[in-house]
Amino acid sequence: MNEIGIIIVDELHWIGELNRGYLLELLLSKIIYHNHLSTTLHPIQIIGMSATIPNLNQLGQWLNADVYETIFRPIPLEEYIKIESVLYNKQFLAVRQLEFSEQWNQGDSEGVTEIIWNVIEHNCRSVLVFCSTKHWCEVLAKLLAKNFRRIMDDKQINPLDNIKLDDVIEQLRRTVNYSRERHKTGLFFL
Repeated sequence: MNEIGIIIVDELHWIGELNRGYLLELLLSKIIYHNHLSTTLHPIQIIGMSATIPNLNQLGQWLNADVYETIFRPIPLEEYIKIESVLYNKQFLAVRQLEFSEQWNQGDSEGVTEIIWNVIEHNCRSVLVFCSTKHWCEVLAKLLAKNFRRIMDDKQINPLDNIKLDDVIEQLRRTVNYSRERHKTGLFFL
């Protein structure tokens, strides 16, 4: 422990995750305890980072840390809230009524497929969807891949030519977490 100077915790909001958050909390608690008992002049510094942590000041207090917060984003972020079939902006003003098409949203009772497709159709290059768990993220990714494939077939859209598609598949094969299961589901179309 005396050889450690700094511990950087990226995605600090994982401390609130039900299944594994306690491990991060335990690690940080041990470091705080070590720092409290340490007779050295240089306690271990903890740097935590998160873009989504809800109780920042409370966590900073627990860590006995200075809190730095910024709203700077190199790419603007637009946030919306969907309640049933109405889309609201951050000020909770209704932006529009969503029309969920069963043809496009097969297996997607929340209409996420159609919401994301509408954003993409308006020339937005990327969409970030937050999921509460890793499992839900994987389920949603597979669902979106399947529904987007159906939409592109219906609209006769070919977003990737075969050369680019082969390149993407080859890049996936070289990644550490590549699995044939993911390749078969077509996640590379997202």
